[in-house]
Amino acid sequence: TGETDAAGADAVADAMGDLPLALAQAAAFMNRPMRKGRITFTAYLERYRANRSSVFSDASRPVSYPSTVETTWLMAMQEIGERHPEAEGLLFFMSVLAPEAVPWPVLEMLTHEDVVGRSDIETMEEIETCLEALSAYALVEWTSDGFVVHRLVQAVVIDQMTEEEVHTWREAALKVLNHLWPAEYSDTATWALSDKLLTHALHVASESDRDDEAALTASLLNAIAKYLYARGTYDDAVPLFVRAPRIQVF
Repeated sequence: TGETDAAGADAVADAMGDLPLALAQAAAFMNRPMRKGRITFTAYLERYRANRSSVFSDASRPVSYPSTVETTWLMAMQEIGERHPEAEGLLFFMSVLAPEAVPWPVLEMLTHEDVVGRSDIETMEEIETCLEALSAYALVEWTSDGFVVHRLVQAVVIDQMTEEEVHTWREAALKVLNHLWPAEYSDTATWALSDKLLTHALHVASESDRDDEAALTASLLNAIAKYLYARGTYDDAVPLFVRAPRIQVF
């Protein structure tokens, strides 16, 4: 972080339980540009302890991730919400997808209000700015295939969202994936895109459990099933046709 306070660094590491994920998040938080300079180890610990008390007071907190990790990410999310509200929306959207690389076409769809029914982000430049902000807080990671939100980050984010917020962003994901999924499922030239969307489509469809998401989920399941059938993976395709609320005939 550029800090030379060895004792302060040790104190932060001890508070994090030396967990790599928590330490990486703490370093990202302290390294972000601030109007009055970077935050000190002491100041970070004060914020961390204040936030940690609220984490421990929540009896409904999932036990699938350590409280130290949750606390550091909650601090980052609070900052993002205050300083970059559009980036918070992007993080919500990416958290309802699979914990895999999100390809650019999926993110680009967020700029199409006619598809997602929202106008939070209007240009790709805004998306890039949001991703830079999220990366600066170590909430997303860039890979050669796209941006990834760690599954633990997703768990923390979804835990902080209301039921209606989860529905809103899952519905947006269903709309985006339905719009992007190639209609010519037997055209081998479209298979590369379908492959990139497949994990996210299966994940979102599997999490969809509301009646007002049924039509979008059915449409997506049938599209996936047709693609898998065209590729000859019949054992994977048939259960999706069976599960879809509305079965479409070839």
